Amino acid sequence: MLENRVPDVDAVRYDTVSMIATLRERIQTAKENEKLRNELQERIDVRTKDREELVGLANYLVRRYKNVKSYAQNHRDRIKSLVDKAIEEAGDLVPDADVKGIHMETEENGNVYVVDENKRDINAQEGGGYRAVLGALLRYAAIKSQPDALQFMLFDEYFFTLSDVTTAAMQGIFCKMKEDGITVGVIEQRRNVMAGITDREYTFRKLGDNNSIITDTTPKGYYEEEVDNNAVGNEA
Repeated sequence: MLENRVPDVDAVRYDTVSMIATLRERIQTAKENEKLRNELQERIDVRTKDREELVGLANYLVRRYKNVKSYAQNHRDRIKSLVDKAIEEAGDLVPDADVKGIHMETEENGNVYVVDENKRDINAQEGGGYRAVLGALLRYAAIKSQPDALQFMLFDEYFFTLSDVTTAAMQGIFCKMKEDGITVGVIEQRRNVMAGITDREYTFRKLGDNNSIITDTTPKGYYEEEVDNNAVGNEA
């Protein structure tokens, strides 16, 4: 009877070996699962960091957009104020000018025009002292609203359509522009219209061989230094 209760040695050995093998497999599986868990956690951490950076970037862009939008609106308001002032002042400088309904119009594509009450572009209308004066004042306003822009304005036969009264008024305007740091270049056949305003005066005389003689005709006393009196160059 006692012999029947003693376990079989081989069976015990087999069970022990099986349990050890199973335990080893489970240990290996646990290690692999731990490694996988760590890798997944690292991925989660990276994604979390990316998400936080993306959210931070989005918030930054929103703030920048709001700042740009606010600046753009303030800039537009300032430009509109300058344009309105130019429209009014041009009307004061040109006798009998009809400024009724003239205003700044902004299209959907961002282009800006100064139009009359019938939506006609003032700049596209030929002739007229008001158009010339308004154009000069608008260019001045546009340049002064952009401090980084080249502070230079060029006029070609500008006084041709202006009356004597408006010419005198615009001479005063050009003096103010000059005092405000604007370099003004004027191409004119009538020498006297810019007398007392210009710092330099040059006379162009065409030759028969497609060349021109450029002569410095600045009145004496404007500058103390010597100037080259003549220069010859090809016509543009």
